[in-house]
Amino acid sequence: MKYRQLGNSGIEVSEIGAGTSTISGQGTYGAVDETDGIAAVLRAFELGVTFFDTAQGYAEGRSEEALGKALGNKPGVVICTKVGGRAGPFTAESLRSAAEGSLRRLRRDAIDVYLLHNPAIEQISDPAVQEALESLKTDGLVRSYGVSCVTRVAVEQGEEVIRQGGYTSMQVPLNIFQRQVVDGLLPHAQEAGVGVIARVPLASGLLTGKYTKETVFPENDGRATGTIPREQLEQEFGKLPALMEQASNDGVPLVHAALAWTLSHSAVSSTIAGVKNEAQAESNASASGVTLSAAFLELARTL
Repeated sequence: MKYRQLGNSGIEVSEIGAGTSTISGQGTYGAVDETDGIAAVLRAFELGVTFFDTAQGYAEGRSEEALGKALGNKPGVVICTKVGGRAGPFTAESLRSAAEGSLRRLRRDAIDVYLLHNPAIEQISDPAVQEALESLKTDGLVRSYGVSCVTRVAVEQGEEVIRQGGYTSMQVPLNIFQRQVVDGLLPHAQEAGVGVIARVPLASGLLTGKYTKETVFPENDGRATGTIPREQLEQEFGKLPALMEQASNDGVPLVHAALAWTLSHSAVSSTIAGVKNEAQAESNASASGVTLSAAFLELARTL
């Protein structure tokens, strides 16, 4: 496993991270037995993964609880959790209460990376919000803080994060199909010392190569319920064959090529693919250090 600095936060993270939104049960991509989810987290850690991502809003806090059961205050672990979503407006009181709740569920002394989850741009720029986050940092509840950006306005939110200063990381949608942040935002973030965390690097599982247009997803899966628009899925399915062929020609599994593509951008500190079981944890970890061919990079650029 290779490691990178998370911007200028002083925190080192594994370049392959683990997303844990579903490890406790129901999530966007279907149900997971908590025993399997915890086993996946532990296997990832065994393989050198140190960066684990969750949120208070994932399964109403149960994702944090499962991650706490698995890792707790184990040394060498970097935990990123998020506050917001459906939790209401950000105030000094609500942020402190939320952080304390996350710490209890995670069984941690401090949250390493604390992100505002899908905030409005006005909330990012609100001095009172940043003052409250800075207070949490001063009091030792969090080590660093940043923003998890909304997909449709990720570039605008990311630029606001950079303008404000103080925020040391941002989580943005980044995969071969979703490249809107690449040209403008990533270079600016790197110059400003803001660490970039790539989310949905496998395009909701499509870039694993396991699914086709004919795949019927379970009724409790966001790819079937419309959480992920069907039109988007169809467009992305249409681009898969060429990517799969090139990855095969290069002798690299598509899932590894997809993760390596996000890491080919030097602004990216870690890429977080979800884990449901030990096999997925092993596959994701194996992508660390993969070098992509010029042909694959060119294909990804022109799709």
